[in-house]
Amino acid sequence: MVLDEVTLKKLQARLMDLMQKIHLICVENNIRYTMIGGTMIGAVRHQGFIPWDDDIDIGMPYEDYKKFIDVVTSHEYEGLAFGVPGETEDYFQTFVKVFDTTTTLKENNRTKSKPKGIFIDVFPLAFVGNTKWEVFYNVRKFRFWRDVLTRKDYHLCKGWFFLVEWIYILLGKFLSTETSLKRIHAHYEKLASKKTLMMADLDGNNKGIVPAYLFDEFTLYDFENYQFYGMKRADEYLRWVFGDYMKLPPENQRTPHHIEFMDLNKSYLDD
Repeated sequence: MVLDEVTLKKLQARLMDLMQKIHLICVENNIRYTMIGGTMIGAVRHQGFIPWDDDIDIGMPYEDYKKFIDVVTSHEYEGLAFGVPGETEDYFQTFVKVFDTTTTLKENNRTKSKPKGIFIDVFPLAFVGNTKWEVFYNVRKFRFWRDVLTRKDYHLCKGWFFLVEWIYILLGKFLSTETSLKRIHAHYEKLASKKTLMMADLDGNNKGIVPAYLFDEFTLYDFENYQFYGMKRADEYLRWVFGDYMKLPPENQRTPHHIEFMDLNKSYLDD
């Protein structure tokens, strides 16, 4: 789906409303979070959205992430729904999604899942090791179990990677969703038991593996007409992950890319 400028601005405004609700939940419950990835670039470079961006990503240190799950699964929030691994039926992600239930959106990916609402992704941030080998092992172990889990909800890709996906699909036939989730949970718990030099959003790419001290301190950043938390050492984080993040990408890459279908005036619950 190609979003025109007016529609994109409307989506960004709704995402701001959703992010403000998440921010208030976190502040009221003393839960630490930070903007990550392109959302953090937007805060520093544009004091808001990257102009063509259509999503928001935040991360939480693992203990705060667990507290967030405890809070949102024990309360009801008007207009919000939560995709929580191990809690939400037919949910095959390893991180939390917060949905606006007054809207409808289908992501532009290969999942078989039905449309939900517009959403914000909430990723756990985990310690991953002190050496290159420890980091490699801990990241690969997580991604193995993640891929076994998520391929239960994927349409097969084309090309040679089709063969690799079949391995995960076959494993998924023999290993239940509960087994994969238990292995992932146990891995996170083990990683959380020991502070290390490196930390990561395990669901991201390898560029997101950064020094753990970057997540020590968070501070408020102006973002559109709101303020949200980000890393105090944002410049160092962004240069580690993106290099020269102040340089704009080529114009042909400045396009939204996450949406297959969207209706901001209709709830997916009405279908």
